[in-house]
Amino acid sequence: MKPTDLAVYLSRFFTDHLAGERNASPNTIKGYRDVFKLLLRHCRDRLGIPPDRLTLRGLTAEVIRNFLTELAQRPRHCARTRNHRLAAVHSFFRYVQSEDPELLLQCQQVLAIPMQKAPSRPIEYLNADQLGAILLGFSWGVLTLFVLPAIALAGDGPLEAARRSLGIVTRRWETQVAGMVYVWLRPVLFVGVPGALMLLAGVVLALAGVELLGWSLARIPS
Repeated sequence: MKPTDLAVYLSRFFTDHLAGERNASPNTIKGYRDVFKLLLRHCRDRLGIPPDRLTLRGLTAEVIRNFLTELAQRPRHCARTRNHRLAAVHSFFRYVQSEDPELLLQCQQVLAIPMQKAPSRPIEYLNADQLGAILLGFSWGVLTLFVLPAIALAGDGPLEAARRSLGIVTRRWETQVAGMVYVWLRPVLFVGVPGALMLLAGVVLALAGVELLGWSLARIPS
């Protein structure tokens, strides 16, 4: 039995083009192969054309659209899945149009089938309660870092220890800033800019905790 043109081009597409010319990975070749297995089954079950009789001219743009529509009705199917399968079909017809100019119009009609825009995930922001919880956590960290040592060493009450610690931080503000800049610049040499930016974000939040603590103490009567 003489092989069809589809059988010839599919064989060359996988062995010569993907594996040879493009040096595609085994996962890519396997993914494309699975797409064409689904397409051949679609033509067999929906159109009544077995794989050994299916030709290139039988894979019209309308057939490809119906194939994608059928897949979209399956569970756990999304736009990315459709686009992946359409990309495999596009890659094959892009190869065919350079091998057989007589099928150029048909190939371009298939290549004109657009990708489906995947819905973008909405950006989630912190609400007021979540932001307050974060600031409260940093305030507690500042409290345990500056206030508890003053209570243990000087024997002051919690309120007086907090005010004394806050005064020390305020008087030594320039030293604190210089130290923070040094601490921030050092990771640039070891972990790069992303790590330094993360550390800088932590420093900013810690300073915000200090300011929040000072604001809270100012509202407490002596």
